[in-house]
Amino acid sequence: MEPEKLKISVYIAERKYMLSVLPSEEAGVRSAVEQINVQLKELTGKYAFKDRQDILAMIALLNTTKMIEYEKNLNYMNDSFGKRLSEIDVLLQEQLS
Repeated sequence: MEPEKLKISVYIAERKYMLSVLPSEEAGVRSAVEQINVQLKELTGKYAFKDRQDILAMIALLNTTKMIEYEKNLNYMNDSFGKRLSEIDVLLQEQLS
């Protein structure tokens, strides 16, 4: 049975959002909200945006770009790890034969 979801409220760019999350997701969601708000303040200080939607669009772009790069790196590491395990398996099979 799936755990019951929690109803939490978070503020992004001074707007309240009500969310339903699993207890195991709550800390991650709150951390993400905090990171978004920090980025919002940083970008507001650096650039002249017409409105918050422009800043939030830039935050989405920056975070998505980071996520794609992390996924590429993870896929590369998984591929490398898998190849190395296959090589070790061959060596073990040769030793056991």
